[in-house]
Amino acid sequence: VGAAVGLAFTVDRAWYLQPRALALFAAIAAVAVLAAWRVRAAFARRVAHQRLSIAMDLHDEVGSGLGSIGVLAGILARTDLPERQRADLTGRITGVARELSQSLGDIVWSLRSGSGNLDSLWAKVLDRARPLFAGGSPTLRIVAPDPVPASPLSLVVRRKVSLIVIEALHNAARHAAATSV
Repeated sequence: VGAAVGLAFTVDRAWYLQPRALALFAAIAAVAVLAAWRVRAAFARRVAHQRLSIAMDLHDEVGSGLGSIGVLAGILARTDLPERQRADLTGRITGVARELSQSLGDIVWSLRSGSGNLDSLWAKVLDRARPLFAGGSPTLRIVAPDPVPASPLSLVVRRKVSLIVIEALHNAARHAAATSV
């Protein structure tokens, strides 16, 4: 009769449980964690830079305006000041305070989430431009697409563009001796 035959064999672990596969998975996980950390760190640096920029804008705007108000108020406090100069200084203090308020409003506007597009920037520019030219000389002529596109703008772009345009409008209204803007 026949003899029994024995067969011996081993079953390897599944490929994904092999040491090489486990090492590869660990390396991939480490790279993913490092990449996520780098993205987060870059985002944190951008936010910190924007905050610093806003703080510097606030310091420049508010600091110089308050300094001007302080100097003018100091002169106004003199008892020997004629009434005509007193009225002129009071008007100048009021003007500086109004400009400070507008500048702070512009900074706060640029930080609002709803101000992140071109049509919002356009509306803000118009809000600042119309009072500058309310007297009619020089006249303000507005040319823009209707409607203004709602294209998204980054915080940096909307802040810088609004500062440039508003400064140009102020300069045109006050210093250019223009008949039309």
